[in-house]
Amino acid sequence: MAVSCWLEVVLPQGLPINRLRTILLLGLPITGGMLSQSLINLIDTAMVGRLGEESLAAIGAANYALFVSFALINGLSVAVQSRVARFYGCGNRSQILEPVSSGVMAALVIGLPLTIVLFLCSGLIISTFGLDSSVAPLALDYFRIRVLSLPAAMLMLTFRGFWNGYNTPWNFLRILIVTHVVNAVASYGLIFGVGNIIQPLALSGAAIGTLIAMYTGALINTLATMRIARRDKLPNSRPDQSRMLQLYRQAWPDSAQQTLFALGMCVFFALVARMGNDAMAITHVIINVSLLLILPGLGLGMAATTLINHALGAGDTHRAWRWGWDVVTVAMVLLTLLSLPLLFMPEAVLGLFLPDNNRLIAEGVQPLQLAGAGLIIDSISLVLTQALLGTGSNKTVLRIRFVTLWQITLPLTWLAGVYFGLGLSAVWCIQILQRLLSSVAYCYIWQKRGWHKGLSGHQAKQKYS
Repeated sequence: MAVSCWLEVVLPQGLPINRLRTILLLGLPITGGMLSQSLINLIDTAMVGRLGEESLAAIGAANYALFVSFALINGLSVAVQSRVARFYGCGNRSQILEPVSSGVMAALVIGLPLTIVLFLCSGLIISTFGLDSSVAPLALDYFRIRVLSLPAAMLMLTFRGFWNGYNTPWNFLRILIVTHVVNAVASYGLIFGVGNIIQPLALSGAAIGTLIAMYTGALINTLATMRIARRDKLPNSRPDQSRMLQLYRQAWPDSAQQTLFALGMCVFFALVARMGNDAMAITHVIINVSLLLILPGLGLGMAATTLINHALGAGDTHRAWRWGWDVVTVAMVLLTLLSLPLLFMPEAVLGLFLPDNNRLIAEGVQPLQLAGAGLIIDSISLVLTQALLGTGSNKTVLRIRFVTLWQITLPLTWLAGVYFGLGLSAVWCIQILQRLLSSVAYCYIWQKRGWHKGLSGHQAKQKYS
């Protein structure tokens, strides 16, 4: 509560403290879960780093291939969350578990075949990275083991959507922490071995440890959901074909835009790589810092999804609209504060990742400052993207992401960075342009309120009751 009291001083007076408290109570545990994921990735990297540079390079390539592969299923979480929140908002307890059942069914009907396809195509996927002959086999083995966790990932996304939509995100955070502990312990034991009991499996051990942790997390989530259902007397709800199709229709555009983003990042890195090793090293640092700092914005965006759908479920479209702008206000304040070190102490930030390399630090100062400015602008799109996904405006988000990234940002990056050789500062000015265009588009769409067509007033309540 100390954070909310402090933020009351810096936030506009139009945002009451009770609404701020509601936003933070939802957004903070979601953000905590994302931060914990980043932390465990750092721990995994630290453990694998002890195996040598080849293993580190292999896990880096394999993880990016997994990032693109798992983007194919990311839309499931928001789809489940928005439907659970909508049922919760209109008081329809009989249907609250229906999206969960549909998500579990999706893990079987979609997840298993997709896992088989990715496993069979793993050699082709890893070959696209052009890895050294000593690294490629390691990356391939790691990818093949980790991709077997895709059905578990779909289950985890389903349960995350349930806990967030049911207004209990702390439950998911607690389970996620247990999952990460299992991952760290299992991976360490399998990587380095345990006496004469378990022989060291090196990089394959890291993949198996994560695989065990993912299915452990899915099992704990299942048991916890069953316990909550008994406690709150939520009736079992089997998914019928029409409900499942509704869920899939809402999920696929989000998965598509996530995949487009992941592939776009691959193209972006390839373009920057053509600008030289220095540009690649600086960009790698900036991207990693940016991905860490946007997590509060993403967490608040997911909180907005729940709050907006609670309001829509109750038939109150004006309150849903107001929640969107309130969460944007909080996100802008938080991301502005987080961007201050990037804007005013860029040398210190770069020095954490590029120690004793004054030349690269000097080259990276202005791009990092531009990235900090872009982060503030991006706070709007981070929230309103999740808000629109939660209202079912998935195709709108997909169109905006495709146009701004693939038709504007990447071509301009090639022109400025590769063709004309204008340097990294020009590349990051283009990144700011992308964030500005996206934020303006999302603001216009949210303010226009076309996202609640067919869901106004009592019609919204009737549809989900």
